[in-house]
Amino acid sequence: MRKQNFRNLLRSTMQEVELPVRNEHLQKTISLAKNEWKERVVRPRITFSKFLAAQIKFVGWKIWLAQAIVVLCLSFLLVYLGDYILNNPRNGALLLCSISILVLMSAFPFIQRSVRYKMYEIETATRFSATKQLLAKLLIIGIGDISMLCSIVCVAIINTPLETKSILLYLLLPFLIASSGLLYLIGHTPIEKISQNSVVICMVLFLAFTILGKTYPIVFQQTFSFKWAAICVILILFCIYQIRYILYRSSYEEMQLLL
Repeated sequence: MRKQNFRNLLRSTMQEVELPVRNEHLQKTISLAKNEWKERVVRPRITFSKFLAAQIKFVGWKIWLAQAIVVLCLSFLLVYLGDYILNNPRNGALLLCSISILVLMSAFPFIQRSVRYKMYEIETATRFSATKQLLAKLLIIGIGDISMLCSIVCVAIINTPLETKSILLYLLLPFLIASSGLLYLIGHTPIEKISQNSVVICMVLFLAFTILGKTYPIVFQQTFSFKWAAICVILILFCIYQIRYILYRSSYEEMQLLL
């Protein structure tokens, strides 16, 4: 008998056979299923704060350690770079802008870490969604960035001739502009391309500050006034909007599954 004919015969024979269902067996199956349901182990759901604490324990300390190393290197740069830059307010301001951008760039490897190690699919199978995991990671990075900026402010006040208000402006404004660009990219592009696109944005931003410093020297003679404070508040609100967009409206998870 040919293989195809045998398959057809087997299929037709199986379709003709009626399997009687015995009521006592059915009731026993239902009873066992109910018992299994009653005896199931219900694991308590952890809150986001507990999840964040767990992330700090397993990942956060590595991020903060890397950021601590970066801030030590940047502080060393501020202290020992030379009198030519530190004694010139314009060059000192440009240096602070560059350091501010470098502070944000230190976060790029950690944002893309799950994709680099091919762990994204496993992370999406956990209890918390990919966006909640991203939010936890951004919070950890944000805490580290704020600590880095505060440390650099202290070092700059001691080792540069700039006023405190100027130091705050030249550290905070570029950082917020770069952060706005990074959050926008996270919500609108696959995570695989975020690092390279963010590096491009940071390089363009650095080039723009360099050109402005040469074309309009007055740019690096500013202090933190009400006008600049308003601009910083707008940028902060934009960052908050982008985070909400990533959490509630963005197709972040779907974009990563297309990698």
